[in-house]
Amino acid sequence: MKSRFVFTLLSAFAFGAFAQSTPVLADFDFSKSGYAILVMPLEGGIGARSDTMMSVSYFEQPALLEGIQQKLVVEGPATVYPFACFDDYSILVTRQGKLEKAFVVSTNCHSISTDEDEFKFSGYFPFEGYKIAGRVTQQFEDIAKARATLAHIEKQPNLLYIPEPKWRHFDGKFMIMYDHVKVSHEVQRKEIEDYISKNYPGEKVEIYSWLGSGNSQDGYNFCAELSCKESFYEKFRMDGLTYLPFVKPSSFTLESFWRN
Repeated sequence: MKSRFVFTLLSAFAFGAFAQSTPVLADFDFSKSGYAILVMPLEGGIGARSDTMMSVSYFEQPALLEGIQQKLVVEGPATVYPFACFDDYSILVTRQGKLEKAFVVSTNCHSISTDEDEFKFSGYFPFEGYKIAGRVTQQFEDIAKARATLAHIEKQPNLLYIPEPKWRHFDGKFMIMYDHVKVSHEVQRKEIEDYISKNYPGEKVEIYSWLGSGNSQDGYNFCAELSCKESFYEKFRMDGLTYLPFVKPSSFTLESFWRN
């Protein structure tokens, strides 16, 4: 339940022989069936999302996957420049339609990142032998139908990847506000996370939080958006918070990528 802060994790590729080079895909056995590597363009900028106007390339032949595995190497930790890096594209490793590992590439900051690490790179990605994935976007007004369709297509053999829809686990979201916070954003957020873990064990909640208006003398307004089930919203109570109404999406989008 940790938020991704407003700086972008930096990413990129290194090719060739370097004394300190490490293959980023070393843990995968691409001789086994069902693997694919997708290259997904991003719109760029902080928190970039998939660009729906651009094609998604993919590789699935074992020889091509093993070739990428040998050439895609990193050169050590990257230097992170807050607010200065732009996400260009994602590299996704999937197997039988399920995501195994995701990397984000930032060309201007010369690095490749995962949720845990950022590494330096220099070079290019070997696009020889790629195919273009089919993209299907579906809209639903009923969450039960959306979830039933999701369960059905996840079993299809030609599926490459489904970006995880929030509505798989969450019915909607609501906002909370805490006035005159004089501790740091991280401390206040952790207090809420710990309270939920202690008092509502087993609940799946995703939190996006930030500090709003205020000043260092009087404190700042702490704001958070919680994605959750409606049943959690109905029972969640914590002293000192202002609650806004629970909001359900008016429609549900399901995007999927397929072999051609």
